Amino acid sequence: MLRDQIAQGVDPVIERRDARARLIRGQQSKLKLYELTLEYHRQKVVPLRSDKDAKHFLRSFEMYVFPALGEQDIEQISTDDVFSVFEPIWAKVPRVAGDTLKRLERVIAYGFVKHAIGDRNNPAEWKNNLELLLPSTVEMMRKKNGAVESHQPSLPCAQLPQFMADLRRREGNGARALEFAILTGARNTEVRQATWSEIDFAAGTWTIPADRMKASRQHVVMLSRQALGLLASLDRLSEWIFTNESRGRHFSDMVFITLIKKMDESLGGGVYVDPKMGGRRVTQHGFRSTLLTWCAEEGIASREVAKMAIAHNVRDQLEAAYNRSELLGKRRALMQNWADFIDKPGGCILSHISQNNVIATRGVASAKVIQPWPSHL
Repeated sequence: MLRDQIAQGVDPVIERRDARARLIRGQQSKLKLYELTLEYHRQKVVPLRSDKDAKHFLRSFEMYVFPALGEQDIEQISTDDVFSVFEPIWAKVPRVAGDTLKRLERVIAYGFVKHAIGDRNNPAEWKNNLELLLPSTVEMMRKKNGAVESHQPSLPCAQLPQFMADLRRREGNGARALEFAILTGARNTEVRQATWSEIDFAAGTWTIPADRMKASRQHVVMLSRQALGLLASLDRLSEWIFTNESRGRHFSDMVFITLIKKMDESLGGGVYVDPKMGGRRVTQHGFRSTLLTWCAEEGIASREVAKMAIAHNVRDQLEAAYNRSELLGKRRALMQNWADFIDKPGGCILSHISQNNVIATRGVASAKVIQPWPSHL
């Protein structure tokens, strides 16, 4: 037996170890997808997401995943099983289906690592797996809605310096979070749940982990001097950068909608609106469109570089170039030019950083002096 194994190129020691591992796994109680999802939800969702987000996460599994797969052993779920769950709803509710699939992929990946389950591919993985069986959700939404995405009302570029000057006069971490979101072009959740550990002041970067990104890929944001100055002016009240002072944790997803509404109504209403969308009040997400429009109009950078800078629909063919040093430099230059445009004379009354690297807090008299930022930022 031993000689036969050696002759066949089998290492007897490794074979005994693997056989023992298989025996132990067979003796262990099977881990059901339902149990694993609850564990992931408890460990990775509840501590980092709002109550609303956490409930929505579980609700999507209860509606679409648990009826078919909830009682299945996590190690036995196949790609065919996952496909059979999502294929019927893919055309009906493409956005919800796509979001739920991403959640399922993360839950199973967590189980494979945390519980050392098998040595196999994730059956819910999209890339080089389900993407070969299902059309992209973008294509399905185009077919269903006649558009690639539902655009959010955005502010005309010419009004942005005025808006930022108004915003910077307002107190509170909610206002600072919105300011940071506009400076970085980041999405709602990416900003609200940002933590101090994600910021590298020396490198001038903000690294957003994959589980908080829409495309489930880690994204590095190049921070302008203004964005770094804003961060340096904040007190560290918790692990979250923008802590809700009354709750002791990050803000809910309504913080930006509420703030922009108050700002607009304080001016009589109808000021911070998108004239191309029937005068609808602008949203935080719409400032991403403002950035892309400004970049195109000013010729600051190519559309591809601009989209990579804010992680907007970066397609696979661009991924290989994503971290090339020359593109990192272009992305950094773009974000600095954007911040400088926001601060342009005549638009911005109060800036966090002056030419002498003095950070203005909510009044000129209470300025706080910091060390100059490295020249490479």
